[in-house]
Amino acid sequence: MYMEKTIQQENTTIFKDLTNIFKELQGTSFKNILPNSKFRKLAYFDFMKNSKFGKPDYDILYKRIMYHSDSGQMDFYGFIEAIEVIASKLYPL
Repeated sequence: MYMEKTIQQENTTIFKDLTNIFKELQGTSFKNILPNSKFRKLAYFDFMKNSKFGKPDYDILYKRIMYHSDSGQMDFYGFIEAIEVIASKLYPL
């Protein structure tokens, strides 16, 4: 029971952090979309790139996510999908 609560609290924290990052990247646009120019800002952080995944890969990933998007723009769900891909590239299991 305690372990389940801890995992649930951790998941809630991760979701809140991702929501805050998405809002920060959006800036003052108040739209629920994230243009490529804002998404690429993640690559400026050293912990968000390595020798196998760098700045050009963010553009490619953005375009790949948008190709499968209904709206053609990155919404929060597309952002989550992109973060999962980035995490798997930067920190493979």
